[in-house]
Amino acid sequence: MGTHQPSMKNMCIDHRRVDIAMPQRFLDRSGLDMTSDTFLLPTHPIAPILGSWYCGSVRIIAKRTLRTFWKRHPKAKDPLEAWHQEVARADWATPSAVKTQFRSASVLQDNRVVFNVAGNQYRLIVKINYPYRIVYIRFVGTHAGYDAIDATTI
Repeated sequence: MGTHQPSMKNMCIDHRRVDIAMPQRFLDRSGLDMTSDTFLLPTHPIAPILGSWYCGSVRIIAKRTLRTFWKRHPKAKDPLEAWHQEVARADWATPSAVKTQFRSASVLQDNRVVFNVAGNQYRLIVKINYPYRIVYIRFVGTHAGYDAIDATTI
């Protein structure tokens, strides 16, 4: 039996192209042949493969926090949904990438960011895990509610 000679394929990691050695034939979990030039790998190879391939956008945890808030403040629903949709398409690797997209955002210590929502009527505090592109919603509220908390520890 002959040995398989690896071929070079391109892999996208954090939007950089690198060459990796791959066997001539590669089958995914369902048995489909994935050796074509259109083979896609997850952008974060250390993240677990949960049956779908990862893309270059962030994951927001948890939208339920936003829904709970806009049930009490119905005027906040449209602006918060717009924020959620825009952030879900973002690919933030650094705090400066956040500031580029949202100039009015305030970057705090410990990877926290404060967003002004709905023309500065509401405040939204998130904690961002930049390497894994995960945005954790820590607080959403009015300015009065924001003044009553410590944004650096919530």
